[in-house]
Amino acid sequence: MLQKRFPDGFYCPQASDLEQKLPSGLGELCWPHEGLFFLGKHFAGGKDRFLCPDLRQRLERAWGGPNLPEPMEQAVEREQERIQAWLRPPQIRREGWTLSLDRLPEDLRKRALDHPEQRAAWRKMGLHSPQGVPPRVLLVESRFFKDAWGEDPLGRIPGLKERLDGILIHGENAGALRLLLPEFENKIQCVYMDPPFNTLGEGFAYRDRLPVSAWLSFMDERVALLKQFMREDGTLYAHIDYASKERLRLLLERHLRYRTEIIWRIGWISGYKSKANKFIRNHETIYQFAKSDKPLFQKQWIPYPKGYRRRDGQQPKGKGFPLEDTWNCHEGDPLHSIQIMSFSKEKRGDRGLTQKNENLLARMIKSSSKEGDWILDPFLGSGTTTAAAHKLGRRWIGIELGEQFHEHCLPRMRGVLRGESLGISKDCGFEGGGAFRWIEL
Repeated sequence: MLQKRFPDGFYCPQASDLEQKLPSGLGELCWPHEGLFFLGKHFAGGKDRFLCPDLRQRLERAWGGPNLPEPMEQAVEREQERIQAWLRPPQIRREGWTLSLDRLPEDLRKRALDHPEQRAAWRKMGLHSPQGVPPRVLLVESRFFKDAWGEDPLGRIPGLKERLDGILIHGENAGALRLLLPEFENKIQCVYMDPPFNTLGEGFAYRDRLPVSAWLSFMDERVALLKQFMREDGTLYAHIDYASKERLRLLLERHLRYRTEIIWRIGWISGYKSKANKFIRNHETIYQFAKSDKPLFQKQWIPYPKGYRRRDGQQPKGKGFPLEDTWNCHEGDPLHSIQIMSFSKEKRGDRGLTQKNENLLARMIKSSSKEGDWILDPFLGSGTTTAAAHKLGRRWIGIELGEQFHEHCLPRMRGVLRGESLGISKDCGFEGGGAFRWIEL
């Protein structure tokens, strides 16, 4: 019995361990591994495994009584130890600061300008002399300023932590959220998440092929954590496609309050995709959920196009067309996915990232937050959410486990601080500057 339930030392649910579950009402979500923690291959020796908080009750039910044999008691103890380790906030392996020169006090500013390693880093970026460069776009990296004790003097600047624009974290997001929770509980105004869609496809920069029950357990733990971060008037946007959208909606309804469903038309159809003998899929879904019945919402408008007249021939009055729950569905609302734009300079990496547009994120951020509010993305990908939030004057937290953290997220945010002109920069008048902390778990 133990061998069946603990292959390779990890709990594996058997049919006799699980109570039979039937929907008690229309639309209730139930799955066999509900209540278990899903451990991906990265954390379980190369195989997907589960941790079982109520293992004792399950074994007693399977055994037929409360007096478990000693081997089962030992198995329960080992499982509890693993669960405690999983729920313990992870340790910080490395961390640093990236900030524009204007954020430094005068004494450290001169030290940065004269530091040979920092100047060498500027030369690598093609900046042969910092003279004449606006301090807001001249970046300083904390790794060049370690003192004799191995400490980071930039991290000790009075008030810098409170004046941070954002935090980038390289690590598993459930652990990262537990690390951040004591400081950010009830402080996040807007959450955007673009999790793995679980399309069972290949070729992505992340795992997108999990058993449905494992995917639900994985998502359930993270949604429960995200709710603790949200302010009472906070909003969560969840980006998903046809493969798992209904399951995700039911899962979100267990924790939050449904507001609306946004349909985002991806763009034009051409080439191979148009040849399929069926209705051509050309949209993705963005769910809007809230923590309470009265979330912060700032209505957005699409300006009337030049020369527009009402049906009666009169010139329109007002701000424009109010933003609907269908996006990129008429000529006045151009919001094509950058994935279909061959020459978009905003694009990062390859199609495996399924990168989203900055102007897409800007709609949600502007609708559900104000300047200075905190925005959180637990599945950061290429860094679009943090880039858009920074340019819009919001503070931000981005979490990413994959190698794209070093390939895209960190370089992208450094480029944002240097005043890159991509994405929404020109639309919102952003010219660079800022400070963020990066952490490796």
